[in-house]
Formats: sequence, structure tokens, C-alpha cells
Amino acid sequence: MAPHIGFCLQNLYTTHEDVEIGRCIREFAGIQCTWAYEMQQILYQNYKEDKGSFKSTLKSKEVEKAVTLHPVKDPDYQYRIFNYLQSVNIMKYRQRRVQLFREMELMNHMLGGSAGASGESGRIAQTPSLNKVPAHRAEDVVPWEYYSKAIFSQYNNNPKRAMEGSLSGALDDAVMQVIVMELVNLNARQRGRTIDFKEILYGYRRVNPLSSADYILDLLLIYRKHKGRKMTVQVRRHAYLQQGFLELELTEESPVFRPKASVVDVDIMVMPESLNRIRLSTIQGRQVYFPIVFSQYDPEPLCKEYSQHCHCSDKDNCIVIPTDFSTMTGYWRQFGFGIAAIYRSDMVNVGGFDLSIQGWGKEDVDLYTKFIESNLTIFRAVDPGMTHIFHAIFCEASLEPAQLIMCKGSKAQSYGATSLLASKVYAIPDIMRRHEKHALNIGR
Repeated sequence: MAPHIGFCLQNLYTTHEDVEIGRCIREFAGIQCTWAYEMQQILYQNYKEDKGSFKSTLKSKEVEKAVTLHPVKDPDYQYRIFNYLQSVNIMKYRQRRVQLFREMELMNHMLGGSAGASGESGRIAQTPSLNKVPAHRAEDVVPWEYYSKAIFSQYNNNPKRAMEGSLSGALDDAVMQVIVMELVNLNARQRGRTIDFKEILYGYRRVNPLSSADYILDLLLIYRKHKGRKMTVQVRRHAYLQQGFLELELTEESPVFRPKASVVDVDIMVMPESLNRIRLSTIQGRQVYFPIVFSQYDPEPLCKEYSQHCHCSDKDNCIVIPTDFSTMTGYWRQFGFGIAAIYRSDMVNVGGFDLSIQGWGKEDVDLYTKFIESNLTIFRAVDPGMTHIFHAIFCEASLEPAQLIMCKGSKAQSYGATSLLASKVYAIPDIMRRHEKHALNIGR
């Protein structure tokens, strides 16, 4: 076909590109496209969308294999398809680059060269392995997350939670690279079989910032045998995947904004980059911003045991480093609504604060409830530019019962990390051996 494409382009009979491709193939290859089974994938017709244009996800094997995509009614989505296909090509070139680095490292080792390249190229050239970065301390071990329909993780205050969109997208990308990009179907014609992806039954994931994102997936696949005795069966396979990180690339912008802002919580440290997030996340009449801020634990027990997380002017005067977001120094206030970015007009429209509430807390929850009941969208996200500095909490006995419970709960949550409090309990023999003492008393 290749030598005749120029002739076909110069002799078009209609404005329909798929018809002209079929005419060219029929004339010079002697094949009727409408009779060839493979043509339904090569000239792909999108029946999944009523209005066409491929407005849903493009991550599918049909899009990868197709020569033409039809229909595309909206010109904007032509640019989207083009950008996606370009990104796929870039991904393939990067994968090829990684393979070349690994082949060079292997040949260097076989020829008796040095132990390995240094820097970023040496890290990329490492052979994929779940133990690529050895852990020398218990703190260096990166735990795995388990997921099926939900995620089970020790990183979150909610050990079981729904799957986030970021993880779902990462899994789609991983499966696309393994299945769609033909990594498991190499030489499928010679082997007489093809393997198609159906679903992920369950899996494990961990992300090591120094090396890669690792996945262990239990996959349900469709095995199709074409040679000999033809058969189609479902099979389960474990896939061990590793997505290595390439060199760090940065794009820095320094826009100049002069917003009129009012910061009214004296216990919150606000970094300059948060102002831009506030500006982008707050839309008058449409959206309010309730950031999830980082709340510090009590520095007194923390700094005695883990001084690396603190700044100390002397042994009795220490503060937690405001930019240290480790699990030992604090927690993200998922259920805290005291910090918000709101236009005054939206505040007035929902009724503002309930001024009848006296004492500690509850007014922020009441305001948050009003926004939920309104037509405004509530946007919540972790904001690393806001840190709630620790301060002592005093719960007066005269508070309303609901407020008193909330106050005591917030106070208890700020004592310290679970591991730190557990180590304190483990160090008290009377608590740890209370069951033994109880058994001895019964025996007497």
C-alpha cells in the first residue's frame, strides 16, 4: 500500500476519508475493508458515544490500534486526540530510553566495567526489583496499601476508604502500558495467542519517592488461542509492575498577585503560595474553599523523644518545624472546618455565623452545614501552605454537651502521634502487665 498512498491522495472521489482509504485498499491490495475482520479496529467507529468526538477517556486499546477514529464532530476534541497520541508516543520513547540505559548497564557489567553509572542515569539503569532500594532502618520500610473495591492503608486516619481518582488513574495508566501497549502481546502472531485485559480483582501499591511506584496486581485476563485447537478462557495472573521515576523537571512561574486578603486565625501560619490557591479555589457565587490544614501535635512530648522535628532555643522552649508534615509531628484536619476562604456576599447569603453559639467551637460546623444546604460547591483539598500551630486547649465544664465532646475530642487528638503515645504506654509496666496481676489475684 505504501507506494500508492500518494496516488490515492491525488485522486479523491469523496470528502469521506474512511471511504477513500477503503477504496485505495480495495484497488491496490485487493481486499474489501468491510469484509476484513481487522478493519473494525483499524478504521474504528465509536458507537459508545451518541454524539461522538471521543469526549470520554481515550485510554483504550481501540484508540491505540486505530488508523482512523470516527466520528469527531468537535474541532476542540481533535486537538485533544492529537495531544493524547503525542503523549503516548513520548511515553514509548521514554520507555525505549530506559531500556537502552538498562542494556548499556548490562553490557558494561558483562564486559567487566565499573559497578554502575552514577547520578540519574545510574538510577534509571537499575534492573526493576521490589528490593531496588534496600531499607537499613525500620523507618525506611515503605508500607504497602491494599485495595480491591476500597483502600486499606496506614497512611490515612481512615484505614478503609474509597479509592481516590488519582489511584484509579494510575492503575489505568499501568494497565495501559502493560496490556494496551502490547508488552504482553509481543510476538502474539507467532505464538498463536492474544491476551486481553478484563479487570483488576485486587492489588497492592506503594510509592517510594526515591525510586518508583510499585504495584502487585491480581488480574483477570481473557486468553484467546488462535492456533491449533481454538479456545477462549478467563485466566488469573499476578503482575509485578514498577514505574520508575525519570529525572526531575521543573517549570517555575512567578506571577504577581496583589489580592486583598484577611487572615483572621492567629494560630494558622499561611505561606505565600497558599494565597494563589485561595484565589483559584474560591469563586464568587459558585464555590467556597475549606482547606484541609496540617495541625501540629503538642511539642513537649514530641521534642523530648524526636528532637530532629523541632527547633529549640533551649531544652524547655521548643517548637515543631512548621514545614515538617510527617506523621510524628501532626495530622491533616479532615474533619476541621475552622479555616475557609469565602466571599463576603456568599457568607451573607447563607446566613453567616450563628451568633447565639457561645464558648468553644461548633460555629464552624454550623457554617459548613449551611454551605452544604446551599447551591454553592464546597471544594476541599490538602493545603501544604497552611499549618495550625499547636496551642493548649481548655474545655470549660459549662459548655453545652455537644461542644464539650467536640472540645475534648480535639484536645485528645492533639496529644501526639499514635506511635509516640503507644511507646509511652509500653514503658509503664503497671499497664502492660495488668492482665498478669489480675490472673494472680484470681488464683489466690
